[in-house]
Amino acid sequence: MGRLGLLQLDSVPVVMRTQYLPLFARLGPYDPNLLDRVAYRDDEWFETWCHEASLMPVEDEPLMRWQKQRAAAGQTWKGLVEFAAANPGYLDEVLDQVRQRPLAPAELVDPRPRDGAWWGDRSEGAIALDWLFRVGEVGIRRRPGFVKEFDLLERIVPDEIRAVPTPSEEDAHRELLRRAARSLGVAAAADIVDYHLPMFGCFHNCVFVSIRKSYPLQARRLMHAIWGAGQMAWTKMIVVVEDDVDVHDEKA
Repeated sequence: MGRLGLLQLDSVPVVMRTQYLPLFARLGPYDPNLLDRVAYRDDEWFETWCHEASLMPVEDEPLMRWQKQRAAAGQTWKGLVEFAAANPGYLDEVLDQVRQRPLAPAELVDPRPRDGAWWGDRSEGAIALDWLFRVGEVGIRRRPGFVKEFDLLERIVPDEIRAVPTPSEEDAHRELLRRAARSLGVAAAADIVDYHLPMFGCFHNCVFVSIRKSYPLQARRLMHAIWGAGQMAWTKMIVVVEDDVDVHDEKA
């Protein structure tokens, strides 16, 4: 995990659930229960929406707070935002039950089941817990069968990490881009962006590109590569120009 920085989760098993495969590819045969213990019993990792649903080292929680802040401001799935606005009392009830004990959506006193197809059959309790997860009130552990168990985030992320000052969104993105480049080693620019910043699920991603005298051409190429990959359909780019760089100078 120190080298990868994250493990993407997937509920669809082919050989087995995909989060177990990268460790096998790098370590060879190992006990898959080790991953479950480290992530969900020892709480050394935590689940977050990073690229897709993923596990990250718990020490990296401060770098993902910008997503929670955006979600709380309404910058997440529209259906979640509308549900939260229409059901504040129910959200309080659900959060109070999680305070009492970790639970799965079906274990809520009133899970409010719904009929529907595919995602349409998720209970209102599951939607409420999803919202509370997005805004950082609760975290997720997994039970056997990949079942989500929701608990207060403060019982998953240690006090000393929650006490770390929240970096600015710009600083968090810079650090995530740096870590992505380190983990990938050799990669296209769009892959570096996509490593931590999802194209879907958080519709207002910002990528900060700093241009200095020492590498204006490389920065311009990065911008063009991201645009050419279609990432800009979901990503706002903020260019931070440092020093005396004329970004319009083709000879720079």
